[in-house]
Amino acid sequence: MRLIFLFFIMVFSLQAQNAQIVEKFTDPKACSQCHNSQYSMWKTSVHALSHEKNNELFAKSARLVSIDSFQTYEQTLVGCSNCHNPRLDVKNVSSNYVLAKTFELNTKETEYVDSSLKVKHIQNGISCYICHNVDSIKPRDDDSQIGYQNFNWVNGDIIVGPFDDEHQRGKEFHLSYKRDFFKENNNLCLSCHQGKGGKSEHSVYNTGHELINSGSTELCADCHMGKEGREIISPNIEPDNAVFRKTRPHLFASVRNNPRILSNALDIDINQIDNKTAKVSVINKIAHNMPSGFSGRSLELNLTFYDKNSKILDDQKLSFEKRYRSKTGFITLSYSAEVMDSDTTLKPNESREFEVVFPKGTSTIKAKLNYYLIQPELQKRLLVKDESFTKIYPVLERELIIK
Repeated sequence: MRLIFLFFIMVFSLQAQNAQIVEKFTDPKACSQCHNSQYSMWKTSVHALSHEKNNELFAKSARLVSIDSFQTYEQTLVGCSNCHNPRLDVKNVSSNYVLAKTFELNTKETEYVDSSLKVKHIQNGISCYICHNVDSIKPRDDDSQIGYQNFNWVNGDIIVGPFDDEHQRGKEFHLSYKRDFFKENNNLCLSCHQGKGGKSEHSVYNTGHELINSGSTELCADCHMGKEGREIISPNIEPDNAVFRKTRPHLFASVRNNPRILSNALDIDINQIDNKTAKVSVINKIAHNMPSGFSGRSLELNLTFYDKNSKILDDQKLSFEKRYRSKTGFITLSYSAEVMDSDTTLKPNESREFEVVFPKGTSTIKAKLNYYLIQPELQKRLLVKDESFTKIYPVLERELIIK
């Protein structure tokens, strides 16, 4: 009886915690009526795909992690929801839930948790009412404090952003107030993109620490949202009071929706040393590791050696990635890893050099740098079918003519 009482207390306290969700804000299509350019760009981003229903990579990653961590799929989803679905009512599940799911029993807790994971508003991803409903960001104790744990939410019909609206032109739908963290620092982005993504000690997203250690003062938005431009926000509302503002695109650029971001971040240099060796440099031009973030990513350098008749004499591959193993010895993601086998990622602003001995008769060396959202070997375990996650993203090519 005591456990049942505590469970209902937990349910009601969580419902109270999220009582401030304003239903009209949960559907980003409602925001598009006044902010269509922002909505249209956001729709192309991974932020719009943070729910497992809309993202095959996330769904199958969560499935793999649950297998390798010996926990239920729903447990994994609730843990991932810290960032993937920060307005999810359920914040943790009890051992009673796990037992009930194991033996396929229906209880009040399984019904509550399972139904919460399917509610419509969390299927809209990291949408407007996530970032623009954050009232303040809490001081951080350590990397286990991640996602929603860093946020104090606004109450009522309030939307926050980088500007105040002195005329409150859209007050019939919402009030608008300024919060400095949209323009002054990276705290909003790094609330999710820095910290522990799972229970494993290897599951830390280190993008924030990488930026700090590099000495960079850049904002995440500088690259991933793009340059500021002048725009009238919601031009159809009281146009006489309209003002131009410096706004950023809401593209949240990634490899999937803007592959050009890679060519701005990386470079290759290749030079002949003597009649049998060449020096190849792979250059990371940005202030965090490449790859960073999701632990399944990989860069691959392909070197191909041709004779004067364009016949291939040899080829070599070098990978830049983190590789993890599960307790059972299989390649896995960091969130369920027992060990990290290797870390060959490029460090911030690093130029990594290699001496290459080329075969006798080499006339041309071609260097190609490719990017994988999922490492080729890891693809064999995840079995993702969506080609936008599995295909090769070419970064750039260089060619050296041997003298």
